[in-house]
Amino acid sequence: MEFSITNSKTDLEVIKATADALKPYLAELRAAYEHDGYEKAECSIRLPADGTYRAAIREAVAAKKASELAYVIVAGIGGSSLGPKAVYDAVFGYDDALAPARRPKLVFLENIDPEAIGVLAARLKDEGIETRQVVVLLVSKSGNTTESLANFEILIKSLPYAAEELSSRMLFITDRDSSLWQAGEEKGIAVVEIPKNVGGRFSVFSAVGLVPLELAGISTEPLIKSAQSMIERCLSEDSTVNPALQAAAVFYRHYQAGKNINEAFIFDPRLESLGKWYRQLV
Repeated sequence: MEFSITNSKTDLEVIKATADALKPYLAELRAAYEHDGYEKAECSIRLPADGTYRAAIREAVAAKKASELAYVIVAGIGGSSLGPKAVYDAVFGYDDALAPARRPKLVFLENIDPEAIGVLAARLKDEGIETRQVVVLLVSKSGNTTESLANFEILIKSLPYAAEELSSRMLFITDRDSSLWQAGEEKGIAVVEIPKNVGGRFSVFSAVGLVPLELAGISTEPLIKSAQSMIERCLSEDSTVNPALQAAAVFYRHYQAGKNINEAFIFDPRLESLGKWYRQLV
């Protein structure tokens, strides 16, 4: 994928002048990236470089991974699912539905739909999927997302497994000390933290994205290294190499000219979910 402003109808000198005005904010972003913590509002950009946090994620994944893992089910909506779903679909796309033997499958429960959950539960039963072959992730940054909690409850009641066995195959991903975090600790269910100041839609490089992708058999290291490379580009003061600066300048100048509608056309079916995530981000 390549970013180009060739047909943006914005003069390069205008882009440079606008980009120069953003240098003080670029310095703030650089400070957030290099800061050893998640106190700053823009702290999500340091996730790919945080080896300590990734070690905790790898530990959580290792505890749930199994050689015959068949289904990873994610109960999450919005920022809790759009990012990892964009990556998963970009890797496997429509081919995933045509390759029933390829496992593990990553299934997202995003909207309240008992019928869909019933179909999923019936499939697991028909395929003879055992408890150890399933991982259920409940993802809610706040810990009280209605749709996610409802889907999780319906799913647990629908699956043909003993409650005690299934609880060992569950993982909660949420803010530390949220109601969901506390429920996990009370019930002995594993919990992984989302750094508090990392917004849900910007959390794909946190446990929200990396845990389900790793469990689904996708190596996230190339993704993380590419993200680090792109972050360095996007922190550059040189507008000729910084695509974020270029995009910000073009959007701003168009907005000033009264052009306030931004439409993204994505033609590859594998990138449909990427488009939905992009829509939320913008």
